[in-house]
Amino acid sequence: MLPATLPGSGYISVVIEVPEDVELDVPTLRLGPYHLINAQLNGTTLTGLFQGAPAGEIALSSGGEVWPTDAVVDEPADPHLARIVTIGASLGMGVQGGTPSRQGALMSPSAQLARATGGMHTLPLLVPGLLPQMGASDLRPPPSCAAPGTGSFVSDAALDVVATAIDPSTGQFDYAYTREDPELLPMNLAVGDFRVGTVLNGPDRFSQSFLAHLVYDAEGGIGDPVFDVPLDFLEELDPTTILLFDVYGNDIITPIASSWRLDPGEMTPLEEAQPDLIALIERLAATDAEVFIATLPRPSLIALTAPQRQAAIGHRIDAGDTREQAEAWADDRLAAIDARGAALDATVYEQAERFSNIYAVPVNAALVRIESEGLEVGDEVLTPRAFGGLLSTDGIHFSDTGYALLANETLAVMEDAWDVTLPRVDLQAVRAQDPWRAEQLANDGLDVEQCAAYEPTR
Repeated sequence: MLPATLPGSGYISVVIEVPEDVELDVPTLRLGPYHLINAQLNGTTLTGLFQGAPAGEIALSSGGEVWPTDAVVDEPADPHLARIVTIGASLGMGVQGGTPSRQGALMSPSAQLARATGGMHTLPLLVPGLLPQMGASDLRPPPSCAAPGTGSFVSDAALDVVATAIDPSTGQFDYAYTREDPELLPMNLAVGDFRVGTVLNGPDRFSQSFLAHLVYDAEGGIGDPVFDVPLDFLEELDPTTILLFDVYGNDIITPIASSWRLDPGEMTPLEEAQPDLIALIERLAATDAEVFIATLPRPSLIALTAPQRQAAIGHRIDAGDTREQAEAWADDRLAAIDARGAALDATVYEQAERFSNIYAVPVNAALVRIESEGLEVGDEVLTPRAFGGLLSTDGIHFSDTGYALLANETLAVMEDAWDVTLPRVDLQAVRAQDPWRAEQLANDGLDVEQCAAYEPTR
């Protein structure tokens, strides 16, 4: 039976006993304002996935008919959490193993925060298995166990989508077949590959349009551009709280993600990224929502950096440098990348001083501390290093546990801002089910102990 109370955050399975005299049009079924995902009616028993709703009474509707229920949607842990909206890029999207997924959306930092607090936060759930993710078999053999290039992996994954998201009535590709509820305008509007300028102005290349279609424009052919700007949708959703976990990550991290060259010229110029970031924050401040902006994890700290640095050193030695020269060349470039990230972090702190509803979440400081001291979760000590438990196999994006950490860092800042006590995500419970934990990778055939012990040398 439908429980007496439901969480506003939704994404729980429900069972509803339907009176025999009620006729339901299953494809149009809604529980509250949103479709009941994967709705199935067996006799008088209706099952499906509830997507959340505002606090208060809730009704079932179908084909224009409405049936009140005895259930009530609970209030969130704080009124500021009534409508949570996320914008940004791949960390906000919940990307893991190189690609977005249904599981990643459900375990994204904002989704975990919403579940912990009961805040409404609808998600652009992809159909299961839409995109492949980097698994144990995709990594290079031990001892390096390095991830393949993220760009090429995502490009190949996009080709897989073209073959599967087909409208059976036309035989043509249609983005509507990539999503479980293509009609939903989700509250998680974060899109992988977006930079600050993209959030402000919309996509400007195919990879960004492709991912934007999966999030907030789930219709059309594979080559159709996306002209909509996520900020416009954000304002339409009338958020009470806005979350940004990596809004300038792609402005900074691209040189490390793309190749061993570690070319700082691949970053967005500071004279472009900084004004864009300020303009974005000004527009978010004008919504009157509470806005929480995470600082960027220091780029040289992420797991992917070590193998890219070693590859750079190797190429420079092959080109005639001494080891000392090669190491200095690589480290100078990484220092320039870190400095650019620090400059944009400083901009966030400056704007947080300027606006009363803008808050900086010190994610970088937390990860620097964890890199040094580790993070105790149960009887394990986790780190942001390769196979350290906080990152997925691509060496950039977080595991379920890592995203739970980001949620908790944000909740700590919310508590200080609102002078309240809020629930936390249970890291140990998340860790126990985390598909990116070492035990699961070992079950998939990876020699995790050998991989984790690897110290790259040339």
